[in-house]
Amino acid sequence: MKDHLKQLRLQRQKLDEGENARKSKLTETTSLQTFTMTCGNI
Repeated sequence: MKDHLKQLRLQRQKLDEGENARKSKLTETTSLQTFTMTCGNI
């Protein structure tokens, strides 16, 4: 039973890491777009 919980926790951690990576990538893309738009307006 304990092993099962450990497995679940590991899985959850992996999901969180993936989500965080996706979010930071999204933020990068968004700031890049904003940057491009700002430069384009100058």
